[in-house]
Amino acid sequence: NISTSSAAAPPRDSASAGKKKRRRYERDRWTATVFFGGFVTMGVFLMMNLLLATVYQTYQDEGAADESRAAATRLSRIDDAFALLADKTASPEPVVRPARLAALFGQLNA
Repeated sequence: NISTSSAAAPPRDSASAGKKKRRRYERDRWTATVFFGGFVTMGVFLMMNLLLATVYQTYQDEGAADESRAAATRLSRIDDAFALLADKTASPEPVVRPARLAALFGQLNA
């Protein structure tokens, strides 16, 4: 008989401890929400900065590579154009004659 009555009604100390924990949870819930919100916001901010920095660095590297390729192509084409225009028979060093250059400009303007 005694064992059934003690099992049915928990001691008062345990009930008051549960109420205290519940009240503390209610009070600390807002603190935890603010902490969690701040933690997520800062995490997203840092990850977004890392992603943006990586994309920007790749963009700059590709731009520099494009510039160097364009410069190399331009120099190669200038050398090819000079080789086509140069008169190699008159002197040991190739020279572009003014008459030939004027004929080229005449064709380009036509």
